Amino acid sequence: MKRIIVLPDVQAPLEDPRMVRNWIAFVKDFQPDEVLGIGDTCDFTAPSRWNKGSRGEFEDDVYEQALYTKKRVLAPVREVFDGRFGILRSNHGDRPRDYLRKYAPALAQTHVFDEPELLDYDGFEITDLGDFYDFAEGWTATHGHLGFSSSRYAGGSAMAAARAMGKSVVMGHVHKLGLINESRGYKGNLQTLTGVEVGHFMDINKATYLKRGATNWQAGFTLLYVGKYGDVTPVLVPMASDGSFTVEGQRYGALHRGENGRFVGKAAA
Repeated sequence: MKRIIVLPDVQAPLEDPRMVRNWIAFVKDFQPDEVLGIGDTCDFTAPSRWNKGSRGEFEDDVYEQALYTKKRVLAPVREVFDGRFGILRSNHGDRPRDYLRKYAPALAQTHVFDEPELLDYDGFEITDLGDFYDFAEGWTATHGHLGFSSSRYAGGSAMAAARAMGKSVVMGHVHKLGLINESRGYKGNLQTLTGVEVGHFMDINKATYLKRGATNWQAGFTLLYVGKYGDVTPVLVPMASDGSFTVEGQRYGALHRGENGRFVGKAAA
């Protein structure tokens, strides 16, 4: 049984550090066969459309955020896991390159603003997976930004992508954690497609572009079990408000609480 742990949208430095730390500790303990980054690892805030014409376009720094992401996300993963690690292309990952092509086309021939260069994929031995990664027969992973229909329901956008592609889809982008199955056929000759949305590790309080600070997002990540004959079992892992989660009956990252339910330090627990 091949075990794949999905790293969902992190968008560092807008991440929730507890979620990332607990997930990395789980990777160390679980030692999967593969880590699959769904994309949007770094936010790359400055060249975003939300910042165009504002102070943020000039205040934020692409290199600074890339360094932060390498230090807080990629390096810690590599400290505990030396197996296959691939990351999909994504809209946030493309922001620096696309900004350069749009506003400074005379300088756009360089590759130094491509995400694999900014985040040093070679140094961390990370595979650039491109737009799609077919990790099992009849299944693909993609970030989710390539024009698929969106849905307000968790799993719905991935299911729309699955219908469009004719294969089961694992995706991020929408920051939802959900799974939808849809079967078609008759008399026992059924084809089942699955749409999986893998969650996110963002701190919503840092996402200042959200109206009223509220959104239909669900924190968590996803496990993919790939059987000997290519069957895939996705397992959604929601994260609690303290950044903890449960996998196979074991709790990871839970903060200590006293008798009154309030958080306490380890020494007092």
